Amino acid sequence: MPGNAPTDQTIKADAVAFRENLLFEVKQQASEELDLAQTSRIESDSYRERIIAQTRRQAEDTFTHARLIAEQGGTEINQKHAIEAQKVPAHDELIKAAAEEQFEAQRLLQKHLTNNRIQRGPQPGESQGQQRKPSPEPDAQASASDANQHSRSQHFMA
Repeated sequence: MPGNAPTDQTIKADAVAFRENLLFEVKQQASEELDLAQTSRIESDSYRERIIAQTRRQAEDTFTHARLIAEQGGTEINQKHAIEAQKVPAHDELIKAAAEEQFEAQRLLQKHLTNNRIQRGPQPGESQGQQRKPSPEPDAQASASDANQHSRSQHFMA
C-alpha cells in the first residue's frame, strides 16, 4: 500500500494547508466584517449628527416661532393699553369741557342777572345793603340755556 495510501506526511501537509487556508479565510472574513462594522459606525455617526442638527434647527424654529407669537401678543397688549390710555385723557377732556360749559352758563346767567338788577335799580322796600335776591327772569334763564346749548353743540361738532 505504499503507493496508493496517503502518507502521514501528506496527511499532515494537507491538514496544515487546510488549517492555513481556513485561518486565511477566517481572517479575511473577520477583516471584511470589521470594515463593514467601521463603515456602519461611520454611517451611523453621520446619521446621528444629521438628526442632532435637524433637531436643533427644529427646536430653534419652534423657539423663534414661540418668541414671535409672544412678541405679537405683547404688542397687541401694548396697543390695547395704549388705546385705553388715550381714552382716559379724552374722557377727562369731555368732563372738563362739560364743566367749563356749565361754569360759563352760570357766569352768563349771573352777568345777565347783575345787568338786569343794575338796569332796574333798587326796588321799593329794599335797602341798599339788603337787596332781595331776584328770581331768575324767564329771559335770563333762556339766555343761559341757549348759551349752554350753543357751547355743547360747538364742543360735539369739533
